[in-house]
Order: sequence, then structure tokens, then C-alpha cells
Amino acid sequence: MMDRRVMMAGILISIFLMIGPVNAATEKVTLYQADFSTNPNWTTNNPSRYYWNETAGMYHYFVEGGTNGYSFVPVPHDDSSFVLEFDVLPTRTDKDSAFRFGITGTDMNINKGPSVYTDFSYQKSLPSMWLRVISQNNNLHEIGSLSSAYPGETKVFEDGIPYHVTVRYQKERRTVDIKINEKTNNTPVWGYFLTIDQELFIMDRLAISSVGDYGNIGKSAEGFVDNIDLYTYREVVPDVTAPTTVPTTLPTVTTSEPTPPLTPPPTTRAGAGPEAPLLAAAILGLLAIAGRRRE
Repeated sequence: MMDRRVMMAGILISIFLMIGPVNAATEKVTLYQADFSTNPNWTTNNPSRYYWNETAGMYHYFVEGGTNGYSFVPVPHDDSSFVLEFDVLPTRTDKDSAFRFGITGTDMNINKGPSVYTDFSYQKSLPSMWLRVISQNNNLHEIGSLSSAYPGETKVFEDGIPYHVTVRYQKERRTVDIKINEKTNNTPVWGYFLTIDQELFIMDRLAISSVGDYGNIGKSAEGFVDNIDLYTYREVVPDVTAPTTVPTTLPTVTTSEPTPPLTPPPTTRAGAGPEAPLLAAAILGLLAIAGRRRE
């Protein structure tokens, strides 16, 4: 009786070990990338303020309120999730000025959707960092590094220090989050997330923009942008129609000795996880109880 129960437990455990986790394979798809080692040829309405600095190997910005200045590059983005990473080096940030960079639509208006902007600005006497998202119906969602703007301690940035910024839009969850580190030592500075009211569509430009900023005339923010990487992840679909490769020659048999039996594989399988021994014990316990009841 016990031998039969042990055999059944072994069969059930073997079936469990053969069924591994099913994870769809994904691959990174680059939508736009620039390290500014060469001229990126962005479109701007003020080339004396927005330009490629060949000596620095970065892109220079000089944003001033009331000028409707911009510089942009078109990107092939649809409505999918994305990640935007870039470096920024603010060199001068006047009080009430702001550097805004992100992904947006044709208008590039900082007050119109759809858009996802990062914002290094000097507000309320403090240089702070912001994430601002405007949805299709022009609803503004924003979070900032001031204690009055998010549930945490106030975090500030400093001119002359390079920062690495990561912005991630997750379409299925309808969230946008931001993470900012000091680039030199990769020290975390600030980060948080936003929940938005609807999916984001028709954002096809990466832009530095002051379009729509009419309240900060004469206030300017200057610095450099570098190492931009806009990408998404897509599921890899296996090509089931691909022909199977058949060897052109068959191996030659050089011995008449019988082929030795195959050695059975180890019972521990990669990916089964630490729960396999626990499941085995549980199955044996249940079968033992069932056997006592029959006896």
C-alpha cells in the first residue's frame, strides 16, 4: 500500500517539475538614441540658443520664458509603453526659470496634451525636479521633489552637477514614473510616480520647449543634454514557419558495441523553485493520511 502511495507521489512531483513558469520573451526596441558625438541636426527656431556643442559633445540649451523657443527631433513612437533616459547638466538656473525636456506632440506646448515632460526648475525659492504629464483631454498630472508636492522630503538639484534621468510610461497600468540619480556616482536623488486618467497617444517628438511659458519673461535656464535613449520592449514571437535545419551528412557508426543506456537526468530542475520540496512533502503527507483512512 505504501509503495503505491510513494509511486503516485513521485509521478505527481515529476509532472510539477516539468511544468515551468511561462514567461513571454521580450526584446528592447530602440526608438531614438543620441550620444552627441556627431551633430544630431535637431530642428530649432533659435539656433543661437539650441545647438550641438561639438567641443563638449553635448547639446546646449538656453531656455527663456516668453520666447516660445524649442528644439526637437521626430521619433517613431506609437501608443505603446516606453522608457526615456538622458543626462542633463544644468549650468545656470535663474529663479522662476525652467528646463523642460520630454516626449510630446506637434504643438510642443508645455500646457497641452499629450505630453510627458521632465522639469528642472527654480520654484518657490528652491531648485526642484518635476514630472508633468498632460493627457489627451488636457488633464494635468504632476509630481515634484518639494515636500509640498509629494509625500516625502524636499530634494533639490544643483547647477554644475550632471544628472541621469529615467522616465517610464507603462500603458497597461496607466502610470508614469521618474528616477533621477547623480550621474558621477550614481547616487539616487529623487523619484516618484503618477497615475494618469487615460492612455497616451500621438506623441512623436522629443523636445526642449518653452512654448506656452508666458509668465517667466527674462528668466533663463542654461545647460546641456546628453546620452538620450528612447526605447520600448516588445514580445518576441517565435517563427514557427522557419524550416528545420537538417544535417547534410549522417554520422558514421564505427563500433558494433551496444549503445549504453541513457543516464536519467537529476531530479532537481532549474526554474522549479524552492517550493518543489515543500510540494513533495505535502503530497506524501496527503497520500499517507489517505492510506491510513483506507486501512
